[in-house]
Amino acid sequence: MRVFKEATNDCGDILFQVKFDMIRDYKSLHRHAAYLFKFIANSGLVDFPAELKAFSEAAVLSDVAVHTLVIAEYFTEHKTKAALKAFQHMISTGVAQASCSYSLLITALAVDRSDDNFLVKAKKYFMEMLVKGFKPNSGSYMLLLDSISCRESKGKASEFLEEIKAKGFVPAPNLYQFEVGHFIEAMTAMKIYDDLEDSITDEDMQKVFLEWRTNHDLLNKELMKMYTALLEDDNVEQAQEVFRLNTERSRIPMVVVYTCVIETYFSFGKNKDALEAYQGMLAAGVALN
Repeated sequence: MRVFKEATNDCGDILFQVKFDMIRDYKSLHRHAAYLFKFIANSGLVDFPAELKAFSEAAVLSDVAVHTLVIAEYFTEHKTKAALKAFQHMISTGVAQASCSYSLLITALAVDRSDDNFLVKAKKYFMEMLVKGFKPNSGSYMLLLDSISCRESKGKASEFLEEIKAKGFVPAPNLYQFEVGHFIEAMTAMKIYDDLEDSITDEDMQKVFLEWRTNHDLLNKELMKMYTALLEDDNVEQAQEVFRLNTERSRIPMVVVYTCVIETYFSFGKNKDALEAYQGMLAAGVALN
């Protein structure tokens, strides 16, 4: 409890302070940690369930597990600055970081575009993971590469890839195929995606986009739903094209993203916004199916 109180002592967010104050004893701390780690492991936000499972099932929470709990709290509420501060506090206390504490922070930094320095720090901590012998998870890795492709000058993603490969990082074979053509396609797709996201002013839709950014499984499920529907309607070639882009390029086709936006607006009862999204899809040159 001492480690938890020290890690949350200077919390500047009153809502989080109230939440942390409700955890008054070790039993409630352990129960909360087990719930939060299980939620993150099962949500698809990151892919290190074994490490989180070990944390939550430990008879006594280690110092790194407690610090990771605080980082995870901020991570799940998209409080990037607070997550970064909690991570740096963990370092200052001499606690050895775990793979998942790094990955949670890198994911948060890569996704959050409110501060250009976040991407710089995400790259720094990713490299630091490799130096310490950790294996970065695919979720934080792909988000970071996508962010670099979109937000930095042409070729920066390729340069970063070469740097991390020199440190011994080997991408999983089912992830991006790293040739020049991929980065050109990725940058084009990410620009369309970002332009679409930037044009969204509806708060409900903004929250949905944030969920998509941090949980790839959500859009993957929508892709499979579209793929199945196309097959059922005998649109075999269109179904194969959607599937090919996903399997060969490890990216969600923009037709899936736009369709999800339109469908989501309809679910909110916002038909005018759905029509505008459809018109924006045509203007962006995205091929319909």
